[in-house]
Amino acid sequence: MTLALASIGLVSVGTVMASLARTQSAAGVLSLCYMLFGGVIFYLATKFSAFGSIKDASFESYSLPLLFLSLKQNLPLEKAPGLTNLAALVGAWTVAASWIFRQRGWR
Repeated sequence: MTLALASIGLVSVGTVMASLARTQSAAGVLSLCYMLFGGVIFYLATKFSAFGSIKDASFESYSLPLLFLSLKQNLPLEKAPGLTNLAALVGAWTVAASWIFRQRGWR
């Protein structure tokens, strides 16, 4: 379940980036900026508590620990911490990706 949600979330983020970019190189730079921004936010969340809410708004903050727990031990779905938050964020990204793709499409 965690792997499916994380995959759908990453595909949705990629669809948003590809729909917003006009060229392939712009999509590559946009994806690099997304990953660097995520890394900076995760680092700043360890130093300053104000960045914790921004970190909690990303589905990576839920998917990566859940993926680690599912690889480490067999984790039942009812005991998975943050699975509902992950599903909500992935659902929001999927709705946004489908709307943006319908509006702009591939360029």
